Amino acid sequence: MGGSAEYMRLASAKLVNEDAALESCSWGSYQIMGFHWKKLGYTSVQDFAARMGASEDEQFLAFTRFIKTDAALLKALKAKRWADFARIYNGPNYASNLYDIKLERAHARYQSHNLKAAA
Repeated sequence: MGGSAEYMRLASAKLVNEDAALESCSWGSYQIMGFHWKKLGYTSVQDFAARMGASEDEQFLAFTRFIKTDAALLKALKAKRWADFARIYNGPNYASNLYDIKLERAHARYQSHNLKAAA
């Protein structure tokens, strides 16, 4: 499935159990599972879902909170160990989507941009 069909499945699931439906979804650009809402400091899964729908800034905030709550993920990011970060965040098949390569390239691109802007 995918696309607009996902909204129909969510609506149907919410009729059975709204909390469970929202917790079982991945939200936003960073695909954070709803069941992480409490660990990330939201007041409820409804609060989390609403904020994920509010803006990309809210999604990025949730992503940064997610990283900060996982010591191994944060350590890998700080050490620029892209494969470790991707494996922890995306799972063992991260390489099939080149997540580690994409992270490394994005870091290099934005690091270069920041160095040019500072000059």
